[in-house]
Amino acid sequence: MLLAVGNASGRVDVFGTYRLALALTVMVHHLLSIPVIGQYAVFSFFVLSGFLMTAVMAGTYGYSPGGFLRFATNRALRLYPAYFFAIALALIAIALCGETFARGYRNAMFLPRDVETWAANLSMVFPRLTPYHFQPRLLPATWALTVELVFYVLIGLGLSRTRRLSLAWLLGSLAYTGGMIVLGANYYDLYSLIPAGSLPFAAGACTWHWREELSANLKRFMPLRPEFAMTAGLMWFLPFAVVDKFANIDAVRIAGLYLNIPLASIVTLALFNVDRTHKMRRSDSFLGDYSYPVYLLHWPMGALASWALLGKPVRGMSFASLSAFALALVLTFAASTAVVLVVDPVIKRLRNSIKRPDSRQPLPASIEG
Repeated sequence: MLLAVGNASGRVDVFGTYRLALALTVMVHHLLSIPVIGQYAVFSFFVLSGFLMTAVMAGTYGYSPGGFLRFATNRALRLYPAYFFAIALALIAIALCGETFARGYRNAMFLPRDVETWAANLSMVFPRLTPYHFQPRLLPATWALTVELVFYVLIGLGLSRTRRLSLAWLLGSLAYTGGMIVLGANYYDLYSLIPAGSLPFAAGACTWHWREELSANLKRFMPLRPEFAMTAGLMWFLPFAVVDKFANIDAVRIAGLYLNIPLASIVTLALFNVDRTHKMRRSDSFLGDYSYPVYLLHWPMGALASWALLGKPVRGMSFASLSAFALALVLTFAASTAVVLVVDPVIKRLRNSIKRPDSRQPLPASIEG
């Protein structure tokens, strides 16, 4: 959920376009019911977050108690104001189309009934080992942000502070994943349990620590234009979606989920090494501002579109659902524009006043935390 990072050598890292593309992939997965692509996109988000959170801790905040506090405060400012705005819009959408309709569109999307469920929805911390199973969620996709928050805290506390720690984390995550597979865990356990996020986050952290060596090998053996790498990283999802649609083989979707992790690392490195003059840079920050609100808002805006256009909850690949999806896209970007124009400018000023770059290491000097 970061914007753009750069360094004094003239290299600029453009992740905004990639993040928006991943958020839209999740939206297509949910509202058009295309299998697996949204889940693979979420794991790609986790890889990118592991890379960038490790970067900002090493290069901007440092690992002192004060550094952790600044990191945590900045993360909270990045996540929660836009989240509360999105919650308000979701409540309006549910009020307009009715709670029964909203639940028919997405069964987790209904009003909290007690203190526990309100607290979970307002804190973005859904207290389950599998946050996906917690109901209600006013913004259904935010279960994955509970996973992100857990690993933000662990990274802030130093889990990826050094190469050795990051490698140990990666090996431990591989051992956990292998053990789960041996024990017969299904695809959804391997995807949605909080510990399942450990492997992509650890891969992202290791990609940061070994970025120079990996970038050199990537340039030598697989020289990719950044836009090609990003497109390939997204198109990779489609064959698995087709297989899953017609064959529904758990082993295939699991294989795609884990093969996606090194591919997402390659895409991250390709974007990390974008030259300052590259054309992608011109619009990247602007597009990246939309990724988080699009991710938050697509479910309630999808329900509102289906209610307004069809009068019934419809998702999938029919003509009616495609029409509703088109309206949902318009509503989602309109609501996201409100976040970008109303919420973000105020919050960015507060965040910039908190960041204190750490000059002890020759790391990117303008990383957005």
